Amino acid sequence: MQARYFELGDGLEAKPALRSDADALIELVRHNVGHIGRYLPPVADIVTPEKAQAHFDLVERQIEEGSLIDWHLYQDGKLCGEIRFNHIEATNRKTAVGCFIDSRLQGRGLINRAMTRLLAYAFEELRFNRVEWRCDVSNVSSRKVAERLGFVLEGRLRQAQCSESGFEDVLVFSLLASEYVARTRKIAAIP
Repeated sequence: MQARYFELGDGLEAKPALRSDADALIELVRHNVGHIGRYLPPVADIVTPEKAQAHFDLVERQIEEGSLIDWHLYQDGKLCGEIRFNHIEATNRKTAVGCFIDSRLQGRGLINRAMTRLLAYAFEELRFNRVEWRCDVSNVSSRKVAERLGFVLEGRLRQAQCSESGFEDVLVFSLLASEYVARTRKIAAIP
C-alpha cells in the first residue's frame, strides 16, 4: 500500500514520505531532537545523510512488504512532521499509528486535523477494523490527541519502551471501525 496525497486545509498537506525529503527531515529532527528523542529515539537518530538514507531504505522495504504507509506533513510547503500507519496486519485488518510534529507547531491541532482525514482513509478506503495508538505515559499531548479522536484507552504496558531516562510504561488506545462509524454519524448529525 502506498501513501496518497491529502490536502488538509490552511496550508497543511500529507504527502507520501520520499527519499528526496531527506535533507528537510534531518533539519526537522535536528531542531526537535530533544523532544523527539524522549518519545521516538529511533527518529531522533536521523541527523546525518547516512542515517537518513538508512531510514529511507527501511521505509521502502516496509512499504514493499505491506507493513507501512508513511506520510510527511507539510505546513505552508515546509516539512513539519510525520504520520505513519505501521505494523500493518492485512489479515487482521489492523494498524498502529506513529506520529510527531515540529515542537514550534504543537498545540495548533495539526496532528488532530491530519489524523481525522487519515482515519477516514484507514476505515473507509483501506477497510481497517482496528487502529492502535500507543504513547509513553508522560506524553500528555499524544494522549489528549488520541482521546479527542475517539480512541479508547485499553491499558498500560509496564516498562514497554526504553528511553533516555530508562524503561517507561506505554498506554495503549484503539479505535474500531464500528466506533469510527458511530462517531462520524454523531458528528454529522450535529447541526
